Amino acid sequence: MDEGYKRLIERLEQDMRDHKQEIRDRDARLQADAAEREKRYHDEAKEREERIMKTLERMESKLDSTVERMDAKIDTISDKIVETHRHTQIMSVTVILGVAAMVVAAIVGIIWPTFHPPSTPATSTNAISSK
Repeated sequence: MDEGYKRLIERLEQDMRDHKQEIRDRDARLQADAAEREKRYHDEAKEREERIMKTLERMESKLDSTVERMDAKIDTISDKIVETHRHTQIMSVTVILGVAAMVVAAIVGIIWPTFHPPSTPATSTNAISSK
């Protein structure tokens, strides 16, 4: 029976060694899988980050061009406002001069006949009396 126990003990020891080896192999395989998943996750995250950065750069470029167009439009509108203001000033001066000319004409029209009465032409009076 000693021989039976000895073989049984050897068999158990061999089973334990095999089991430990299987555990080591499984742990190594799991660690390799985890490292591979981690690397794949890292690569995917980097790709996502690159896509996001490219999208942001395109958006920034579009925004810059839009701002430049808006600046150009604002400059054009500002120029038109300045031009309109200048025309308005010229029109105001023209209106003031026109009103002044009308006032002078009215004054001359009222005062002139007072100091210079109308003269009667001699020919027209003689022509009526000779008939």
